[in-house]
Amino acid sequence: MRIFIYNRLGNKPMKPKILLIGLALAIAAAIGLYLLMNARCYQLLGNLVCHGADERKRIALTFDDAPSERTSDAVLAVLAEKNVKATFFMIGENIERYPQAAQRIAAAGHEMGNHSYSHRRFLLRSPAFIAREIEDTNALIRTRPSAQRGHHPAAPVLRRGLPRRTRSTTAYH
Repeated sequence: MRIFIYNRLGNKPMKPKILLIGLALAIAAAIGLYLLMNARCYQLLGNLVCHGADERKRIALTFDDAPSERTSDAVLAVLAEKNVKATFFMIGENIERYPQAAQRIAAAGHEMGNHSYSHRRFLLRSPAFIAREIEDTNALIRTRPSAQRGHHPAAPVLRRGLPRRTRSTTAYH
């Protein structure tokens, strides 16, 4: 007994073996994309630094979505007590909402990186939108006296088509 599955037109039979192969390939592609998406030391385009140049063990302490009125002071107090410097990735809206907290981060000598203005995803956004998100936050970070600005370039796939002044900016998202 042979089993055939007919296509939408109902005129050409397809063997279940072909369907199973197609399903297996689709599942393998989905798993591969998921693993690639979550890879820490691999990306398709551009450069990625996932370890230092030498063998000494080091750690980089970073804080996302800064500043926050509720947590910044507590974090800054612990960092000062332990004499540790960190990088705070700043959201432009938060800088405007909590300017004193942003000023305290800068005054403590911590590095400030750009985490976009609104923290919206850049996927399927126009180059103008991305440039505005990065540039607006850069302008806010630069207004903080004594702020050390870290370089954390935007993903290369996002930089294509952006104005040249935005390509070398400090950006992280």
